[in-house]
Amino acid sequence: MIFSKKLTNQIHSAWLYGGAAAAAEVLKAACDKVKSGRIKLICKVAVVTGIASFIYKIREAASKKQCFAIRAQFVGTSTPIVWGEVRKKSCQSK
Repeated sequence: MIFSKKLTNQIHSAWLYGGAAAAAEVLKAACDKVKSGRIKLICKVAVVTGIASFIYKIREAASKKQCFAIRAQFVGTSTPIVWGEVRKKSCQSK
């Protein structure tokens, strides 16, 4: 799931001015707009596990004017394994 540059910057700004709770609220609001079941699950796992685990990658992406992405690997029917990364090449423009 690739976040736009705008959303990456919104999450980073919320974290700077309001802390992890504010960043989590921005992420949660974005997740609520998602319609796809698997992507919504990945997004909810990211919110539940805590934005703090992703904030350094989000900060890196925002400072480089790139996008942040949450990657997930589904193993069986259990909860997906989720990690964050900075997208260097492919990025949504919105």
